Amino acid sequence: MTRLAAAVRAVLDDPAAGQRRAGTARERLTAAFDWPTVAEETAQVYLAAKRRERQPHPRMFIVEHALPDR
Repeated sequence: MTRLAAAVRAVLDDPAAGQRRAGTARERLTAAFDWPTVAEETAQVYLAAKRRERQPHPRMFIVEHALPDR
């Protein structure tokens, strides 16, 4: 079974755990990608471009959790 199929099966086998993961993902997305945050980061990119500055944009670390074996 592929990893994707196993992940889908795990969600189907335990809908409550799937709901918890979905809630956690939604919280993270709404915190990291709310409009004030997106607008501020976009403004900073434009300001840096205007000043001809290049700054690497830090990437958020994504924590990967293994699914429990079933």
